[in-house]
Amino acid sequence: MIDQFLIINDAGLPLFDWRPSEKGSDSNLVSGFLSALNMFASGERGEQIKKITMDPTSFIFEREGNLVFVILTQDPQFEAVINLILTNLKEAFLTEFGEHAAKFAGNVTVFLPFEAILVEILKEFGYFDYIQAMVSFSRDESLRGTIFVDKISGKVLYLKWKEYIDREKISFQSVLLLRTFERMIVGTFNESPLFLNIISESMRSIILKSTMKVALIAEIHHKEAYGFPTIEITEKKVQNFLKKLSARANFELEESFFLFDENGKILAKNDKENRLKADKSTIDCITLVKSASDVIIYVFKEKLFTLLLGTPDNLYFLCPIGNLYSLLLVPADNVPEMKSIYTKLQNLIALNENEMKQFGKALLKVQKFKTHFA
Repeated sequence: MIDQFLIINDAGLPLFDWRPSEKGSDSNLVSGFLSALNMFASGERGEQIKKITMDPTSFIFEREGNLVFVILTQDPQFEAVINLILTNLKEAFLTEFGEHAAKFAGNVTVFLPFEAILVEILKEFGYFDYIQAMVSFSRDESLRGTIFVDKISGKVLYLKWKEYIDREKISFQSVLLLRTFERMIVGTFNESPLFLNIISESMRSIILKSTMKVALIAEIHHKEAYGFPTIEITEKKVQNFLKKLSARANFELEESFFLFDENGKILAKNDKENRLKADKSTIDCITLVKSASDVIIYVFKEKLFTLLLGTPDNLYFLCPIGNLYSLLLVPADNVPEMKSIYTKLQNLIALNENEMKQFGKALLKVQKFKTHFA
């Protein structure tokens, strides 16, 4: 958590001071102290201070020209993310206000608009998601774990999980999932990706969401979450279904869907308007199901029930059908109760009993679809 962010000039004057709450150190006092330390380090030793720890507070620095950018924090576990945030804040400030800083004559109000830029940068790094996660960790058992991963490097920046987990293994699969999800939703379906929800057969849940800079992975424990009866789908049952389907003019199902094999060959579909872009999306679908199955097996030692791809307008359910795959489209308007549930899932908040019942109605569509192969 960030306790304070300061921008100081060589004269020891604070040009900008941001605090998430009323608490925080006196900016003039801190600025004078840190300016003196920086002058000593650079003047006497030709060095730059990167970090000072005065238990429990750490001061993390970046210097550019005659300006020093400082974040105060008491959260050492989150420092890898804070370092990246600080670099981005420095670059953004120099781009927008560098000339004003160079000609500074005492009027700090000129820098006040930088707060809006700062908030956007914090959002890009999932900072407010992190704050919400810390609240969930402290209040109840609903959030079982969370990981922040650098989207570019794939490096784990932060991890807190209530059980042991291989950070490299889950981060690799999760970044692959999010990249494929975004490519398919944006590139193929021309929609806005919100989040991925990987759901096991016992309704255990992993949420993945992406910000501009990081990928977030969280295990959410929903109260009153009960799985559906397991449907054993064999290759013979699938073949019987396909034979029955070929004997009918169409497959009676309200939702659009398509069924395909591991080579991406379409075996059956109900998508007259081509909303699912079956000719373009099958390979991405296969990648998503395989990666999601690997994550579920690794974390929960269970099988994948379904993978929910959330967008503002639609729910896309991806699931294995025996040794085949299916994509089922449920328009969000068909399940209006999902809108409030979406907000909770995006914010990594567990659903209550009533919300789980409503969510179960959407998942029941997947279960009913699977029964056609039983």
